[in-house]
Formats: sequence, C-alpha cells, structure tokens
Amino acid sequence: AHLVDSLDSKIRIALVGKYCGLQDSYLSVIKALKHAAVEVERDLEIVWIEAGHLEDLKDDANDEAKEQHNTA
Repeated sequence: AHLVDSLDSKIRIALVGKYCGLQDSYLSVIKALKHAAVEVERDLEIVWIEAGHLEDLKDDANDEAKEQHNTA
C-alpha cells in the first residue's frame, strides 16, 4: 500500500472503447493495467476515448474528439 501511495512517475494509457461511460465494462482491463503500472512503479492515468470519436477524426467537425485523441 505504501508503494502505491508513493508513486510519483505517471504512465498514461489511452483506452478506446464503445462503452466508456460504463467503466465497469472494462473492470478486468483496468485492474490488469493498474497491476502492470505498479509492477513498473508508475502511477496509472487512463485516458478514455470513445470509439465513435475516432470516426469523428475523419471530419473537421469534432474538435473535442481531436483534442482528446492528441492528448492521449
């Protein structure tokens, strides 16, 4: 527990999914990523990207989707 609380180096992982609003759908993936992050002594930051937003990247209409994709 002390190791997890003392992690200061971050690792950012982008997770693309169809049901990002329902994070319980990805519970096993989240747990696996957390365990892997602790193993390499990093604090996990998950960036959620809606799969539908990737289609929006083709169009110039959705600046929010482009920004989310670029920061991930």
